[in-house]
Amino acid sequence: MIFKGLLENFECIATLGCMTIIPIILTLPTFSAHYFGTASFLYAVYSSIVAGILFFILFKLFSKYKNRDILDVAEIAGGKPLKYITGLLVVLYLMTAAVITLSEFNENVRNILFDEAPSIYISLLFIITVLIGCLIGLKGIFRASTILAPFMIIGFIGMFFALIPSIDLTNFTPVFGNGISDLFVGGAYKISGYESLALLFLIAPNVKNLKKTARNSFFMIAFFLLSAFFLIFGVMSYPSLTDNYLPFFELTKLISYGRFVQRVESIFVLLWLIATFIYLTIGISFSVLILKKIFNIKNSKLFLVIACIAVLVLSRILASYIDILKFREILSIYLSPLLIVVYPFILILLANLKNSKNNKETNYAT
Repeated sequence: MIFKGLLENFECIATLGCMTIIPIILTLPTFSAHYFGTASFLYAVYSSIVAGILFFILFKLFSKYKNRDILDVAEIAGGKPLKYITGLLVVLYLMTAAVITLSEFNENVRNILFDEAPSIYISLLFIITVLIGCLIGLKGIFRASTILAPFMIIGFIGMFFALIPSIDLTNFTPVFGNGISDLFVGGAYKISGYESLALLFLIAPNVKNLKKTARNSFFMIAFFLLSAFFLIFGVMSYPSLTDNYLPFFELTKLISYGRFVQRVESIFVLLWLIATFIYLTIGISFSVLILKKIFNIKNSKLFLVIACIAVLVLSRILASYIDILKFREILSIYLSPLLIVVYPFILILLANLKNSKNNKETNYAT
């Protein structure tokens, strides 16, 4: 168990949903436009089916190890060395994602809200807020997500009905976009929209019903992903999306209800700020807690401060927005499937083989 305490099912579902918002409303639609063109919504449907099958198999296998997280499974599979390697890989992934997310956040906030503000001030103020969230504890962050998630669901439903008149079905043609092979072969491993589900491998001992939580979390993420892609690619033509790295914000500018409800994008900005706060707090907190578990660190609060400073400093190195997007693409499109699907499957398979071998030796000895 990486941290103490039980989590309610809805707390986990809401948190995973909030974390999913970050790639969905930022870069994932733009990357999809590059790879799949007009078939991007079909890709979202296809990737949801692929991710559903893969994670169903993974959690079916993982459910055998009750009250254990992925680090415990790694220890069963290969002893302490594999546990250390797994922990460090997860920490490296989480910290890299945090650095890229803070860099993206800084650039987007400057473009939307404070175009003349020094970028260091924006990053510094936000990372201080994240540090406070980390010090409060993960339980408080999970509870905060339960407040935010309903607003996001209502927001997506409201956007859907508000933008229906603006949807042009011809934007989805040609149906297969850049080609059938690009869609069904190239899209098979591009499942980064569901990367937040991998968090369940870390919090499994804290969840009352892992199968139910995983299933409902998948459906919530699928709702956000499919709704967002249908609206974005239905309203905006795909050529205009290839260079638009904040398409969801552009959509909110189109929404108005008479003369009394205007500037809906301000609500989007608020929800985006809170979702980014949750994303960074979860990533940094789990990075420190994993290091605490594998190296028996006692003063984790000091390491939280160090981790936040490291994220701030490294995010300042990524000064070019083009470089930020390149790192995000490499992490999300290419590395994410390996770490959230392939690597856990290998660990579980090795652990099963080792358990089978131990059971045979026990039976033989008796």
